[in-house]
Amino acid sequence: MLNICFVIASLPDQHEIVNFSPLIAAESLADAGHSVSILFLHAESNEINAIRKFLSHQGRKAIRLIPLSYRGPSISSLLNGVHSYQILHWLLEHASEFEIVHFPLANGVAYYALLAKHQGWAFQQKTLCVDIHSPTMWRKHMHKLWIDQIDDLAADFLERECIRLADILISRDANLLDWMKKEGWQLPKHPHKLQEMIFVGHANEQLKSHWLKLHEKIRLDNFDLISSQNVQLVEKEESQNGRHPLVSVCITHFNRPHFLAQALESIRLQDYPNFEVILVDDASTLPEAHVYLDGLVEEFESKGWQIIRNDNNIFPGAARNHAARQSRGEYLLFMDDDNYAKPNQISMFVQVAKRIGADILTCAMDVFVDHHAPSKETKIIHRFVPLGAAVTVGLYLNIFGDINALIKRQVYEALNGLTEDRGVGGEDWEFFGRAALKGYRLEAIPRALFWYRDTPRSITKTTHLNDNYLRGIRSYIDAVPPELRLNMMLSQAQQQRLHALMIEHSHLGKLLKRCWQLFSLRARRVIYHPAKSFKKIGKHLLNLLRS
Repeated sequence: MLNICFVIASLPDQHEIVNFSPLIAAESLADAGHSVSILFLHAESNEINAIRKFLSHQGRKAIRLIPLSYRGPSISSLLNGVHSYQILHWLLEHASEFEIVHFPLANGVAYYALLAKHQGWAFQQKTLCVDIHSPTMWRKHMHKLWIDQIDDLAADFLERECIRLADILISRDANLLDWMKKEGWQLPKHPHKLQEMIFVGHANEQLKSHWLKLHEKIRLDNFDLISSQNVQLVEKEESQNGRHPLVSVCITHFNRPHFLAQALESIRLQDYPNFEVILVDDASTLPEAHVYLDGLVEEFESKGWQIIRNDNNIFPGAARNHAARQSRGEYLLFMDDDNYAKPNQISMFVQVAKRIGADILTCAMDVFVDHHAPSKETKIIHRFVPLGAAVTVGLYLNIFGDINALIKRQVYEALNGLTEDRGVGGEDWEFFGRAALKGYRLEAIPRALFWYRDTPRSITKTTHLNDNYLRGIRSYIDAVPPELRLNMMLSQAQQQRLHALMIEHSHLGKLLKRCWQLFSLRARRVIYHPAKSFKKIGKHLLNLLRS
């Protein structure tokens, strides 16, 4: 018996339930004696009850129906990224309950779960399948719709990555496969990985039969291809066992000795054995900063670490480059003085980098505001989860990740490091965009490996938004002919205007909701206390007439 989970992102109309493919698959597998659950990403209770009633009528009460319950911190990402992360979070909590998980392709809800398996830190004994149906740009193409929001671009990136990362792909439309090939999707070449379920005639019965054969194949040998890939990965990891490449932790500091002490303490607590610290003080002016730095000299010298003191403030981009030039590591790990690394930050970065051969790794981060070092009781304001190398989205937002990232030294040097503009933020956005556009392998780890302290005097909050954004997209502007560069800037500006309008409408919506609540309250008072209410209304009318 197999334990199987179907993830359902959207439900059909009630009259279409009988032909709903995931439900047909769940029924056939449950009838064959497998344990089947259906996880609903977002469904109303009445919709789930309709499914339950339908299954009960069919005599299939054993199928578990589970509405997604997310109990983690608030997620900061684009909408599709939020949904994908919520599913990852739920599956991590329930990983022992399933051997096979089926995802829909639409909106890339499987992305972070597939990424976790690909990176080697979750679901290694699970088979993750994706049903190729209704990708975003295919729907836009078929219905002649505009690409009119960033979420469309994000969905396209996530869906393409799901196709690349899935263990097994299930297709029911030959025309869709042809379209995907023309659009440059990375479809698998091995026949075992792509299962085509394309039928004529009694499609439902054929579909049930094919689902049973597919899962029997998984039960017997879990596919020769997947097994051989796992063996290769194990052999690769065994050959690298005991090899801990040197990581250079490059920290920049300016007038924040209290936070720097916390950052260094978090580095001392790392579980990775082979790293050095390069600390660049960017011309701090506070006496207490100089006293603290003086107190670090003995420890740094004993460990072979370095303290570099700049005579003039040169801003983060140049300060980080200075640290990188003085470092010796195979990998560079940049860190701000007010961040706090989690104990497995370096080891996790290196483990994933070695496994997948990444050039650059970013990660999720937990945002907090306390002046004290974070602990189990620290409130997470939100968790930012980057998408990775989503180049189309990166023209508008930094979804690549934070500069607190692991970068291969040779890649950093090939890209000439960070640009060194003064008085402007966004150097990480620009660097990651340039790397992605040049084809370097950038991935995001969807696990929070450090705490990001949100402070009112950060570079991004004390510099001009327009300058920061233009620096962020500079790599895009440089990549197009001069005649099109103004178009890139226009596109960015239009997105900023759209974002402002969305915020304005959100505030208006909240105001209208509050007005409706007050109106409802007044209406109830009139109903329950008519005499008193009409007396007040009369007084208000008299006052209006007198004025």
